[in-house]
Amino acid sequence: MMGLTLVYDDQSSYAWTPEMGEDGIVIRVSKSTLTSSKWCPQQLLLSKTHEVPQVQHDYLVIGDDVHQSMEAFYHNADAESLIVLKDAAEEGKDRLVMEHLREWLPSREEVIGMRRDSSKDEPFYESQYDHNITWLLRNEILRLTHTEPEDFLPVANEVKLSPKATFHVDDKEVEVQLVGIIDRIFSEGQGGLALMELKTGKWHTTRCSSNSRLRRN
Repeated sequence: MMGLTLVYDDQSSYAWTPEMGEDGIVIRVSKSTLTSSKWCPQQLLLSKTHEVPQVQHDYLVIGDDVHQSMEAFYHNADAESLIVLKDAAEEGKDRLVMEHLREWLPSREEVIGMRRDSSKDEPFYESQYDHNITWLLRNEILRLTHTEPEDFLPVANEVKLSPKATFHVDDKEVEVQLVGIIDRIFSEGQGGLALMELKTGKWHTTRCSSNSRLRRN
């Protein structure tokens, strides 16, 4: 099969073909590729085996900007300030707490600087970006009132995972490289952990074949 082949140092590829398996290269699967395979297998095939330019939708740029900002937010957070901020949040001083939390966010220039090369020249969608950030920070204020300061910050921030798994397909063992990112992992305070997946955009109804389903931008 001709076209672009994405092979990584761990000898796995999104654009895997049976012939590649003879050279020890295994199929590489992420949550997005798995979703794409269910949504439209042909689209996934073309996107991974041919250099098809990807349309840079505004919601993709906004989503990346928000993700980068929240990752930086937790890196910049001052653990010693959380005790004072918790007291203020419990007293209903949300505006004061919000102003302080915003100080932990990266600047607009820093957000653009963290973008991937394909989106560095895209506009900064300020109103949509601020809408998402404001909603997330309001949620953080609410979480602060129900969380001990030592448990407020994540125990892991943007964790990249790449385990390998073996599946049995037609009486054959197929090795698969699974890849993914956990946006945040928080302590539940009782020895347990809570995984957090950050999503942006709006829910809307779309139609695939004859079934109506919900899909998120």
